[in-house]
Amino acid sequence: MEVNVLEQKRRVEIWLTNDDSKSDEVLEAVEEIKKEYRARRFFTVVFHSGAGDLLANTELLLSHNKTG
Repeated sequence: MEVNVLEQKRRVEIWLTNDDSKSDEVLEAVEEIKKEYRARRFFTVVFHSGAGDLLANTELLLSHNKTG
């Protein structure tokens, strides 16, 4: 888990790996972080790692954007 606090933007970014997303301990910690920063009126964003192939999905996206 990686936590980035952007004070000036009043935003907290929480990045989770696939393993983090499956861990009850990590998810409980995320909820505590969200609760802490919600009290300070920060917006919290949680990013979960995808399960697909990054290279293949990026190639598809670029191909689609090029022709679209």
